[in-house]
Amino acid sequence: MKQIITTVFAVLAMSACAAPTGGPGLSLGSGGVFSNTGGSSGTTSNPTSDFAAPGTFQGTLDPHQVTPLTLASDFANWPETTQIKSLEILGANDGVRVTMSNGRPDSWPDTAQRPSMGPLLYTFGMAEKIDGKWYMSAPVQLWRGLASSGGPIQNQNLFDGTGRGQIQGNWFYDEGRWGPLARHQPRPGEIVGFFICAGDCRDGNPNYSPVHERSNIVLFAMPNDGQTVTINIP
Repeated sequence: MKQIITTVFAVLAMSACAAPTGGPGLSLGSGGVFSNTGGSSGTTSNPTSDFAAPGTFQGTLDPHQVTPLTLASDFANWPETTQIKSLEILGANDGVRVTMSNGRPDSWPDTAQRPSMGPLLYTFGMAEKIDGKWYMSAPVQLWRGLASSGGPIQNQNLFDGTGRGQIQGNWFYDEGRWGPLARHQPRPGEIVGFFICAGDCRDGNPNYSPVHERSNIVLFAMPNDGQTVTINIP
């Protein structure tokens, strides 16, 4: 199985970039952290546009409006037992860290031993809108105590000769499993969704998740290539 480079990271100040000008309720907080003062956690507010100021919060997405790929067929009906409060997205050789609204994911049970991996705790997932339709899957597995993973998701080119970026090349690299997600690299400013789910959701087998629970799906505009940002969710 292809290994995704991960590393635990601290919150850094955002790289120099223009402050967002599109959309009400967006402001640049202290330390270069983008915040969105509109809306509230747990509500669904799908954006009317496919692009927005890079690195900004854009609402939440109803999973019933999304086609799951290599994900439990009833995933949208799994209880939403936690909400994402912040996303930290860093640069080269770093990953994504989430802060949740309660004791999850730590309060979720570990999976049984998974082949060559040991027990797993939770999984990172992403939703993308491709040709007017939303798709989602959750390929990035995390062990208990691993605070970040997924690599620099804003990376637009892996420089491996394929022209693929981090998400297309290291998250959804197999077209047989992830179909249209494997053919698409979200561009800077493109609105995507992020969520976590209990257990090992990567193979689409619900038996690998000791509890069938998930977070909300948070929408944000993909940061610029190399841009580091913390996105606070109200």
